[in-house]
Amino acid sequence: MDQNKKAELMRKVTEEFRREFKIPKPECVIQAYTCSAGGFSRGTLYVSQNYVCFSGGSKNARMPYTKIVGIAYEPGTLGDKLNIKDDGPKALSLSGFGLKQAKEAYELMMYLWQNPPSYVDMEAITRHEQQLAQQAAHSSQAQIQRPQVNTALADSLLSLALDTDMTQNSVMDTVARQGEQIDRIGQTLDTIDGKLQRTEHLLKGIESYRYYMFGRQKKKNNDKRQKALESRTMSLPPNTPPPIEIDILYKKQDDSLHPAILVLEADHFKCVDPVSDKPIEKHAMYKLSSIDAVVIRARHEHLDFRFKGSGPVRDRRCRIMSSYLQALVNQIYVRCKRINHTINISFEPGVRKFEYLDDRVCVMPQASRDGASSNSMGATVGQKTSNLLTGADQQTRQDMDYVDGILDQALDLTRGITAKGQMMNTELDRQNQALGHYNNRVDGMIQHSQGINQRLDHQNDKY
Repeated sequence: MDQNKKAELMRKVTEEFRREFKIPKPECVIQAYTCSAGGFSRGTLYVSQNYVCFSGGSKNARMPYTKIVGIAYEPGTLGDKLNIKDDGPKALSLSGFGLKQAKEAYELMMYLWQNPPSYVDMEAITRHEQQLAQQAAHSSQAQIQRPQVNTALADSLLSLALDTDMTQNSVMDTVARQGEQIDRIGQTLDTIDGKLQRTEHLLKGIESYRYYMFGRQKKKNNDKRQKALESRTMSLPPNTPPPIEIDILYKKQDDSLHPAILVLEADHFKCVDPVSDKPIEKHAMYKLSSIDAVVIRARHEHLDFRFKGSGPVRDRRCRIMSSYLQALVNQIYVRCKRINHTINISFEPGVRKFEYLDDRVCVMPQASRDGASSNSMGATVGQKTSNLLTGADQQTRQDMDYVDGILDQALDLTRGITAKGQMMNTELDRQNQALGHYNNRVDGMIQHSQGINQRLDHQNDKY
């Protein structure tokens, strides 16, 4: 569907939804489904950022996510059903959905129930900062109680972070040595396998003079194994941004929605299954340098990554639904800029526009439904804390600046610890896979060796 037509359709559905259920702006419908409530009332199920609503016949229900206590999906041969219950007497039993729509509605509602859409209002934050500064400036110094800045606590926090980092570095060295030892095991198995193959060749010569004269044995190429014996030492390049994991709904090529985790690394991202931790589709791993455009879709909270290359657009895009579009777009833009790659970010008509490329946009969104009616995301203020304490003395300012510096160092260490933890997980997964492969090879070589021994015994008996 043309983006302008889709935007107009979403606008009409949202206006109808707001009017029917008396819900103010900026609440928007994400998806609407035709279905039945209680098996009789045919109507429309509206799924928005903060509400699940149904309207049809004599049935009219409005249920905010903060009041919902359960959402259940019941597949059936005669049609799938959904059951929604709030913390009061309200309950919805829905059926009569279109093909696969009940499952999609369930995944969408479960995701929004657990992950409220979150945005940072940069103008509001700026105004709040200015108000704090003005209040501090207008306060008399005599009325200000001198704050006691606990620099010792900050020092102990940094010491803990440094100790943790040193311990992790030691563990990384151990994992690296373990990986090199496993590689040597692989080389030893190659040597044993080569000797078994040579024994097989000689034995066949004993069993058959013709094979001995004309048989050929190809020498095994161990170049790949020798290359793998290079150092497994792990190190984190300087200024590497930490990995970020964001809960999303991934849209497959058949348009079905699936819970997934978008793992954003320094130069690539992947969409993985939350249970298996494997790519949700075979191709769901992308380099940031391959991104051509990021499109915030007219269907609210939906986003397309579009990639360079030839062929149909459908085969060159990744479609997701996320409650954290602002944080995600901000990080994608910053990380692409870090590798000197330019991307185009666009908003389709009618969609909520937001700011990005701002230090105050939270990089690690926290999902929660705490009953608040408004959706806001935590933000990091881009100025020193001491700048807000205009009535503080010089020593207090210096202490605050010192604590700020300590916290920045601790934060950088924590991000590095997270990134190195991901590296170790990847290396340990490789080692476990290698050990499993080697175990199978050993079993095969044992069987091969037993077979050779039996044949040698047979030759001894003959002579």
